Amino acid sequence: MARRSALNDRAENDRVVMADLPEGDAPKTRDLLDFLGVVGTEGKVLLLTDGRNQRLYLSARNVSHVSVLPFGEESAYDILWAETVVIERSALEGGAQAKAKEEKPEPETEATEEDEPDA
Repeated sequence: MARRSALNDRAENDRVVMADLPEGDAPKTRDLLDFLGVVGTEGKVLLLTDGRNQRLYLSARNVSHVSVLPFGEESAYDILWAETVVIERSALEGGAQAKAKEEKPEPETEATEEDEPDA
C-alpha cells in the first residue's frame, strides 16, 4: 500500500518515466549516464528493471545518485528516495500480461469416453 502510494505520488508529479533501458554487451557507466541524460532525469534516479539486470547494476554501482532494482522488489523508501523513477517498459508489460493470465480462468474440459484409458 505504501509502495503504491509513493509511486502514485511520483507519477502525479511527472516523476515516473517508462523507457526501454539501454542494452549492450559490457557494463558501461558512460552509456548509462548518456541514457539518463536523454531521458531527462535529474537528481536521484531509481531504475526498475524487468527482472535482474546484472549488466545495468554493474554500470550504475559507482554512481551515487542511481539505484537499480528489479520491478516489484522496490520499497516505498526506494521510491521516495528517488526524484525520478525510470521503469523498464517490458517490466510493466510483463506484469500486465501475468496479471491478465492470473485473472483469466482456464477453460474447464470434461473427460469423454475417448480420453479414458482402455482397460
